[in-house]
Amino acid sequence: MYPTPINFSTMTLTFQDLSDRAIRLFEEKKERVIIGVAGIPGSGKSTVTEAVGKIINKSHKCVVVGLDGFHYTREYLRSLENSEEAFIRRGAHFTFDAKSCVEFVKSLRARTTISAPSFDHKLKDPVNNGTIIPGEAEILLVEGLYVLLNIDPWNQISQYLDDSWFINVDLDVARDRVAKRHVEAGIEPTIEKAYQRVDSNDIINAHLIMDNSIPANLII
Repeated sequence: MYPTPINFSTMTLTFQDLSDRAIRLFEEKKERVIIGVAGIPGSGKSTVTEAVGKIINKSHKCVVVGLDGFHYTREYLRSLENSEEAFIRRGAHFTFDAKSCVEFVKSLRARTTISAPSFDHKLKDPVNNGTIIPGEAEILLVEGLYVLLNIDPWNQISQYLDDSWFINVDLDVARDRVAKRHVEAGIEPTIEKAYQRVDSNDIINAHLIMDNSIPANLII
């Protein structure tokens, strides 16, 4: 479905290219630019947006906004009839407060200082007001698994974006990255168990994203 991933030796140049694209869009619009960045688990959304944001911030005010803070809390998941499944599949699109996520992205158009929840991986829960988006921010990089998911209400997000990027990566590479991350974060004690977790959840989410995403303006 997506082009061959770029060689990692070109990543520095690509970061600069992406930064130039975002700045050019802002200078053309003369108003805040909101760029959605999507990709499967382990695709490198955080790595790319953080690197691009640093470059942009040399000349313009940029904020990276992750949407992981819109995970439902563990307390809320326990209240669901399918709570066992919800915990096993945490990270799937239905374990997020999608409606609040859409409303939040919509609110970013206003040039007022607002806050967003972040996600604390040690607490394994969202943290209210974890990210502050100042009113003077010119370019916002909004990254998340389901930014471009073509399932209601996620599919409403795209109408509030000025540009959309999809980070393409080989599925096996992403699988390895996520498994290692699970071990490093203490989510699983061994790499074998980490791969089991990935295959029973993250890979399912990856296929959903690859098969049901609104076409991005740019494939990275």
